[in-house]
Amino acid sequence: SLIDVRLPLAPSTALPLALMAVLLSLLWNSAWMRQRSTAIWPTYHRYSYLVVAFVCVANTTLVHDAGLSAWEVIVAVAVFGLVAAEQLWLAMRRATAEPGPATQGISRRDLGELHVWLAEGVAALGAVYLWWMGVLHLGGIMGRFAPVVLAAVLFGVSRAANASRRWNVLSQPFEWTSLLLPLATVGICLWRHVSATAPGWLGLNSLALLLAAAFYFWRGLEQKSPRLLILSAAVLNTASILLWRELDVRDPQFFMIPLGLTVLGLIELLKPQIPSGSVDPLRYVGALTILVSPTFHIVEGSWLHLLTLLIVSVLITLAAIGL
Repeated sequence: SLIDVRLPLAPSTALPLALMAVLLSLLWNSAWMRQRSTAIWPTYHRYSYLVVAFVCVANTTLVHDAGLSAWEVIVAVAVFGLVAAEQLWLAMRRATAEPGPATQGISRRDLGELHVWLAEGVAALGAVYLWWMGVLHLGGIMGRFAPVVLAAVLFGVSRAANASRRWNVLSQPFEWTSLLLPLATVGICLWRHVSATAPGWLGLNSLALLLAAAFYFWRGLEQKSPRLLILSAAVLNTASILLWRELDVRDPQFFMIPLGLTVLGLIELLKPQIPSGSVDPLRYVGALTILVSPTFHIVEGSWLHLLTLLIVSVLITLAAIGL
């Protein structure tokens, strides 16, 4: 036969076809092409080429065991990157355009933000694709730290976009996404801690969680958000627990003292939002959590833990006097 096509296509064939289809889709979506055709044809051709690109990329997932070469990775990133960039451009164009007959009742900003969310969805789909093809490894250093770094970058972009009239539509979706991304770091670190019997670098999971906690603490202070501050405290204590478990430390003090200090710190930060009648009982809970921690070994005759109890008692008393 003249055409002998065997499925699934190899990535070396399917990915360039997908890239070509995306480029043709961009061409049909351009103002130059819209001025030279009827109203319906650009939309029809654009979505047809996007379907071809999707089929070509999906085809390569059937042969994921072979992996991707460096050139194929570049082409795959270009495919997803161009589609995401097009959605961001459409978001700007929708948000700044005059509402037409088809958009009555829907604000221009809502239409623009929809395209921003679509762009983020395409980027997330691209990340999943690269993970499935063995390019990205969630358990590595990049998998642990990349979500927090990306969250900081997206938050910076959202602030810059907020000051721009044309790109203001990016600010709210990017800010919301930046608040969700560190949770991916929490999930990855917990998964690696449970699944990995011997981590290569002790404390790596805790360090990544510490950065996530610092991000939420910063955003919580800036927004004066109790939820973010409480989330920061939860992530911080999770980091502490994972660290002591990796170091094979089983003394309850190492787990309970950070928890008690966190409770006391949150009470002081959130005092205006806490009912006045609940402040002192919550302080008692935090203080007792700290004071009870050495008693597990004191009953066994440990003088060191008795000394620890004396020290923390004095410190808590001084802190109470100061408060």
